[in-house]
Amino acid sequence: MRALKLKEETPQIVAKLILDKVGQAYFQNNFYLYSQVVLNGTDGDWFAQILYAYVLRVGNHTNLEDSSVWFDEGGNVIRTQGIPEVDNLMPFNVTEDQAIAIARSAAEPGDYFRLDANIRNVGTFDLSPRVDKYAWVVSFWKVTSANNSGLSSGTVTDVVLDVCTGWVYSVRTYQYMIAS
Repeated sequence: MRALKLKEETPQIVAKLILDKVGQAYFQNNFYLYSQVVLNGTDGDWFAQILYAYVLRVGNHTNLEDSSVWFDEGGNVIRTQGIPEVDNLMPFNVTEDQAIAIARSAAEPGDYFRLDANIRNVGTFDLSPRVDKYAWVVSFWKVTSANNSGLSSGTVTDVVLDVCTGWVYSVRTYQYMIAS
């Protein structure tokens, strides 16, 4: 079995990739090295993943998202995710309360038992057209049925909206089932 050893300068390479997009001061105020992982891929290839935590803040709301870079055995960058573009940097204009109000208006959720509101990289969402940036994701959870065996099911409505303008990218509802 081969072992992949990360080059000593690999975290600095990742930092430079992020830094080149966001600038020195923004990087220093909003990112920190989170994790270095060496993984064996399903096809037997080895690769490394370096994660920087990206601290997102607007008003009283703060959450962390991963900015990740993957390297192959030769130290070449093979994939990036969650590195913000220059047109998607803080400060964000839409507060959590505003995002929730806009989402309620767009989704008309009715009764729900749980509400989640976070800023996330929505490049992983199945949006059309694809939106690869940070956005508010407001989720309304409803229970439609529950039984004595501990299973409950319902719907989640996600509203994805722009962190600067409040423009709604999408409203989608899907089913869930959980064991409690």
